Amino acid sequence: MLIADCPIEISGGLQFIDAVILTTYAGSNAFKSPANIILGKDDSCSEGGGAQFITKGDVDFLAGMQLFGSQIIAGGDVEFTSNADGLQGASIVSGSRIDSTSNMNFAFCGSGMGHSFLAEYFRLGK
Repeated sequence: MLIADCPIEISGGLQFIDAVILTTYAGSNAFKSPANIILGKDDSCSEGGGAQFITKGDVDFLAGMQLFGSQIIAGGDVEFTSNADGLQGASIVSGSRIDSTSNMNFAFCGSGMGHSFLAEYFRLGK
């Protein structure tokens, strides 16, 4: 587990497995990656191997984001652009909006999200 109070910029091509990264930074680009970030292990929805990214601020991942049994929780916006592919077991929670562009595939996993943070709430609209 890594806890910080600053924006976190992640180099392209990194993969996070069995990781919890939390920043209390509440501004824009609290988490930012230029391309090809992988959260979790591509293990066909098996238990374990996921990653959780949590922030009070915004998340901005550019092209090529992949989620496998992983979770993004943001107090602000969550934005990711094209080619978000290989999404198997994704939980994305935003206190504002979730925005993406094109060429994405989302897949359901009936298991493999055992380490995700859970909360009993629902919000529709403003």
